[in-house]
Amino acid sequence: LSDAIGNTAIGSKSLFTNTIGTQNSAVGYQSLYFNNTGINNNAVGAYALHKNVSGSFNCASGSYALHNNTGGSNNNAEGAYALFTNTVGSSNTAMGYQSLFGNTSNNNTAIGYNAIRNNVGGDANTALGYQALYNGTSGLQNCAFGYQSLYATSANYNTAFGTQTLFNNITGAANVALGGF
Repeated sequence: LSDAIGNTAIGSKSLFTNTIGTQNSAVGYQSLYFNNTGINNNAVGAYALHKNVSGSFNCASGSYALHNNTGGSNNNAEGAYALFTNTVGSSNTAMGYQSLFGNTSNNNTAIGYNAIRNNVGGDANTALGYQALYNGTSGLQNCAFGYQSLYATSANYNTAFGTQTLFNNITGAANVALGGF
């Protein structure tokens, strides 16, 4: 751990390359493995925050959570593979298996199994429910609440409440839908 201070590493090769990063906690096989300058990170689970180099103030709990993060900060990933692809996206919250899995953007909140799974360019989206905003790849400021609501959208400013509301909406913007299907 070289010149770094205040770090805790439990597990084979956790915090393995850390040189000056401080106040980090890594619990699990190769958690925070590549961390170099990142500070105040918490990684629990095998390969959690594995590729983090300079990202700070991140919390990853679950195998492969925030696995590819290199410089993103202020992220919270709870669940296996949550925020898996994220590299530099910041201020995201993902709770649930593969929630925000493909994310590369900022300020998104996904709660539920595969919620906002395929986001690559959309910012400030909120999804609550199983596969809510699942294929939302680039939409901005969408809110999806319910099982598969806004499932396929890449549009902006939509709000959907209920089971599969606006399920097939792909490009329609500024819609509000309440109810199932």
